[in-house]
Amino acid sequence: SVSFTLRDLRVAYGAVEVIRGIHADFADSGLVGLVGPNGAGKSTLLGAMAGLREYAGECLFDGKQVRTWGRRELASQVSWV
Repeated sequence: SVSFTLRDLRVAYGAVEVIRGIHADFADSGLVGLVGPNGAGKSTLLGAMAGLREYAGECLFDGKQVRTWGRRELASQVSWV
């Protein structure tokens, strides 16, 4: 089963779109590595997935938009380092 689904995910800082058009599915088990150079958007992407950044598009955890989860409820299900 899939835990995270990203569809046309976009994140902007002001007028500057720093993440654009991300599509991905992440299974509920296993290990995922997110690598790239400084400034590539790794932390910004994870911030959106953790509900810490505003985003456009779909960022779903277990079929529900991350922005609609309560902070404590999501934190009890999701963690990142």
